[in-house]
Amino acid sequence: MIRLAALLAALETKADPAALLANHLQGLDDAEAAVTLGLLAGQRPRRAVAPADLRRAACAAEAIPDWLFDASLATAGSTTEAIANLLPWPDPPSGLSLTGYLAALPGADAAAILAQLAPLPPEARVPAIRLATGTFRTTLPAPVLARAVAMARGADAATIALRLAAGWIAAAGLAALTQPAGAAHAPCRFVPLARFLEPTGHACDWLALPRPAGPRLQLIRRPGAAHLWAEDGRLMTPDRPQLATLVQRLPEGTVIEAVEDRPGQLRALDLLEWRGQPLADHALSDRRECLAQLIQTGIPWPDAPDSAGRALTLAPPLMAPDWQALHRHRAAGGLWLRRHDAGLAEAWHDWPPPPRTTDAVLVHVELAPGGQGLAALTFAVRAGNRLVPVARTTEGLTTAEEAALASWIRTAAIARFGPVREVPPQRLYRLSYAGADPAPRRKAGLWLREARILCALPDHTPDQIAPLDSLTTAGT
Repeated sequence: MIRLAALLAALETKADPAALLANHLQGLDDAEAAVTLGLLAGQRPRRAVAPADLRRAACAAEAIPDWLFDASLATAGSTTEAIANLLPWPDPPSGLSLTGYLAALPGADAAAILAQLAPLPPEARVPAIRLATGTFRTTLPAPVLARAVAMARGADAATIALRLAAGWIAAAGLAALTQPAGAAHAPCRFVPLARFLEPTGHACDWLALPRPAGPRLQLIRRPGAAHLWAEDGRLMTPDRPQLATLVQRLPEGTVIEAVEDRPGQLRALDLLEWRGQPLADHALSDRRECLAQLIQTGIPWPDAPDSAGRALTLAPPLMAPDWQALHRHRAAGGLWLRRHDAGLAEAWHDWPPPPRTTDAVLVHVELAPGGQGLAALTFAVRAGNRLVPVARTTEGLTTAEEAALASWIRTAAIARFGPVREVPPQRLYRLSYAGADPAPRRKAGLWLREARILCALPDHTPDQIAPLDSLTTAGT
């Protein structure tokens, strides 16, 4: 439990979570590693005791009146932290394995759980209490879990992602998670995007596409395999039945690189494999010509308009006679560029739009678990007489700024919603952002893409908060 607590604390930092988890797993046996992965995949134990019952038992054991416990909550941050610090400090503290602790939970009452907590230091009691009371919420995305196990155990990340998507449970053991699935199921390598530095050659030598908002995808149809992989390592096929049907319709031996232009609508970028053969030595123009023919005549499209039908189309190029015209396209939201003669190993070049800025006000702060640090800051702009949130980020905030802001929040918060604090709209910040994406479910109707904090604006007043329409008047 002590090691688990250290891992959870490390995961609250900005370090790579996969590397942190991999380092943690390397020191565990397979049984403990499987249970840890199960927890972080969302496989939580059933609640053994209600938080209120554990609180009453802890107060009774330490002869603490309710009013004194309530008074400590403002400092402790939550009932869990208060209980963890209420119990006597162990001398010396001793470790309890995660598997041993979870095995003791079924049927345990509050007194028995307090006895399990007694030898643990307070920081290790916190996750232990959350596991016992059913309030453990820390999870990691499947791609992060897959990368971590791959680094720690030398297994294939794609295989692990497949097993997780297929419903692997911790009780099946680590071996069931890392059992090879075969090369046919794995995606091709996603060549990392390259930053476009400056125009070279003629504009007509380059294929230009509007910059996608989402990750690249690979549609894989090989013998015995039909998968949709995302660039970040997510296996999307189980959750997207319409797109899974599309992949099944592809001829065997086909791998297509695409992006999701709209929900359920894919734009094909490139043809990576055809008839079971990689096309590494073919130029991009030739691959796309073959891809266009495949989409037009090689896929048995159904006639029903509400089926998977034409869910896949060729991404149309932007027609621009010169670099000046491409600059204008770039300003609308950025471009992806690739030379027409590029092989598969050559990257797409990302040409982001010129950075935009806005002045927004801080309205909500989400605290990290345990109240240690800030998990997210929500910023709003003005829409008439009201404020509407448009961005959520901590990117760009320095450690010193975060500490000062955390101190202010403790006294300035005007409302609490779990870990979220509402603050008075007094602190303005200048944000940079790549664009404003439509978001019909948001109060503002949009959401800022790639928002980052540039600086605080201590001399600005609330009447200097940017208006909502200013976010969309610059060609976003």
